[in-house]
Amino acid sequence: MNDILYPYLTGIKQFNYFKVFNRFNQLMFETKNYDVGWNGTLNGTPQQMGIYIWVAVGIANDGSTVQRTGQVLLLR
Repeated sequence: MNDILYPYLTGIKQFNYFKVFNRFNQLMFETKNYDVGWNGTLNGTPQQMGIYIWVAVGIANDGSTVQRTGQVLLLR
């Protein structure tokens, strides 16, 4: 359950990108396609359990830029 992390796009008319970073600020995942999510790997290698930071950016229905950040706990 919840094997892939996807951005949530309510109220967004244009999706710019979704990125996931580890605690050392290393980019683990990046996509510009909202249908593609992060599966907890980097180049096919499963990553360690822990907290990862995500950033999603897009354009809202009113034309304003929306940037959201958060944390996700990767468990195996």
